[in-house]
Amino acid sequence: MIKVYYREDGTAVIKGDDRLKEKLPEGFNVSQVDISDEKIDAQNLAVAADKASYAGIDYVKRYFAIKAAFERQLELIAEQSKQPRVSHAPAITSQTIKPVNA
Repeated sequence: MIKVYYREDGTAVIKGDDRLKEKLPEGFNVSQVDISDEKIDAQNLAVAADKASYAGIDYVKRYFAIKAAFERQLELIAEQSKQPRVSHAPAITSQTIKPVNA
C-alpha cells in the first residue's frame, strides 16, 4: 500500500512502492508509457498502485508513469503557491475620476 505524505512546503513524498520498483526493467523510462487517457490525481495513483501489486509489468510501468506525472503536478502547484498573489485592478469611483479641462 502506498502512502502520500505532504511536507510543509507543499511537496509530496510517496512511500510504500519499494516492492514495485524491484519489478521495473533495467533502464525504464517513464516517457515510454502513454498515460494521456489518465486523470492524474491521488485516487488514480492509489488504484494504479493496487493494480500494479498483483498484475503484470505493464501495470507497474503505468503506475510509475502516473507517479511521475503526479509528482510534477504537485511541484507545479507548490511553485505557483509561492508566487505573489495578483489582486484585481482597483475599482473606478467618482473619487478616482479626474475632471477634464476642455
